[in-house]
Amino acid sequence: MSEYIKKTTLFLIILLLFFGAIIHLKNWDVNVYNYLFNSLKVLALITGVRVVKHDIKYFSTGMSIVAIGLFFDLLMEFKEVILLINRFELLFHLLYNAFVLVGIIFVVAGIIEMLKQKNNLIKRLTQMAYFDPVTDLPNRNFITKINPLINQDRNVTFLFLDIDDFKLVNDNLGHHSGDKVLKIVAERLVECVKDEDVIARISGDEFLIILTSPRSNMQTEQIISTIQETISQEMKIRRKLIHVHCSIGVSNYPKDGNDIDTLIRHADLAMYTAKKSGKNQVYTYKKHLTEEISTRFSLLEEIKVAVMRKEFILYFQPKVCVDTNQITSVEALIRWNHPEIGIVSPALFIRIAEETGLIKQIDRQVIELACKQLKEWMDQKITPLNISVNVSPILFKDQTFVADVDQIIKKYHVDPSYLTFEVTEGIAIKNISQTIFILQQLKERNIKIALDDFGKGYSSLVYIKDFPIDTLKLDKGFIDKVLDHKKTRDLFETIITFARKLNIKVVSEGIETIEQLDYLKTIGCDEYQGFIHSRPMPIDQLQNQLYDNKNKQF
Repeated sequence: MSEYIKKTTLFLIILLLFFGAIIHLKNWDVNVYNYLFNSLKVLALITGVRVVKHDIKYFSTGMSIVAIGLFFDLLMEFKEVILLINRFELLFHLLYNAFVLVGIIFVVAGIIEMLKQKNNLIKRLTQMAYFDPVTDLPNRNFITKINPLINQDRNVTFLFLDIDDFKLVNDNLGHHSGDKVLKIVAERLVECVKDEDVIARISGDEFLIILTSPRSNMQTEQIISTIQETISQEMKIRRKLIHVHCSIGVSNYPKDGNDIDTLIRHADLAMYTAKKSGKNQVYTYKKHLTEEISTRFSLLEEIKVAVMRKEFILYFQPKVCVDTNQITSVEALIRWNHPEIGIVSPALFIRIAEETGLIKQIDRQVIELACKQLKEWMDQKITPLNISVNVSPILFKDQTFVADVDQIIKKYHVDPSYLTFEVTEGIAIKNISQTIFILQQLKERNIKIALDDFGKGYSSLVYIKDFPIDTLKLDKGFIDKVLDHKKTRDLFETIITFARKLNIKVVSEGIETIEQLDYLKTIGCDEYQGFIHSRPMPIDQLQNQLYDNKNKQF
């Protein structure tokens, strides 16, 4: 009886499996199909085999066919009950073997397909992990795997190449055109070196060439020259002919390092030095570059701490009326009150602050310190002097700049008409529309505007006309030559006359001699700054000087 129950149960299971197979083959119930697919996905997570629905067809079809074969085999177990089966026993055996065989073939085909998919996936992932999708060159990950190329038996040269002004290509022609330029550069680099050498795209517009085959110094220099000449040849992009150039940094194994990372880093440092030298240049790594970057890194960390602790203070240099020699206003100049070495000149830290973006926070602190000083004068019932502060070009790209100024003014309850923001001539010319928009917003708040260092760069009297300027500060380079060069003197006087017609005050910077000051009086210059009167000084010295001179404001 138990044997009969076992056979009957097995028959029902096979029967259900059979109908399940039929349902699947007829696609009557998609849920069954999805259940099987999801089950195999769980199995795939365990085994690491990738499963797609295309593969499931092989498995599900194969297993369904095997199920049908097992159904015929099970029927043979009931030949004593169902006499009709005896007559077709041979046929049932054939059907059983045929269905099982065909089902197994489908299952094996599914396994083969899954393995093929896995291999293809591995290839794609390898391509993505070790090769650049734009140029098909190896990437940095690939480079880190080739350390065995460096050995004690030969010298290896690393060339770190950066396309000069590549951002202009992207900005003017679009990133798609920029990618085309990168492809062309990659193809040209391949043409310049031997097959055993390695070329990789490191990132953005940076490429690395590793010259692994033996070469003399002269041969290496010739290859570098060839690379520069080849890359600089014209390219046709979107029906336009363009030329690009590159800066190259060079490091050599084993002289400049014993591992890939060090040699790449040193070549990179050399490349940036080449860029600073005027671009389209070549520079070979020297040890002092690492020392400089280490010093720079330490200084940067100290500047970050100084910003956080608000270690910056203001020195003040007076602006003086040419006719009366009375102080009319002051320029606030930042100093770093370093806790260990004392007062530090901005020449040491401003450039790094500008390059790293820290200048935004520093400038805000300067504006706040200026407003704080105005508030102290007001609290002492003293008529404040106008304080001018230098505003970095980077703030003119900051959408919150004007709002931040409003917040600082509100915090100290000062009259903004006692503030002057000095902007450099260069930023005004590079970002005309944006500069004018922000300057107008500041003017609406009664903040005065001075154009600083006029004549130092790309001077244009047209810009004076267009910008909402209150004061024009003439660069020290003018006054240094004005007494000895007639053309400089004529230009100097023309600018002053032009500014006077536009009701713009003129301040001459860098006055150091009596002769220079006397000249300013003869041509009608309004104010001056310079060591002939005073150097930048802390607030207590400024106030003492004002008291000693019996200035009317105090």
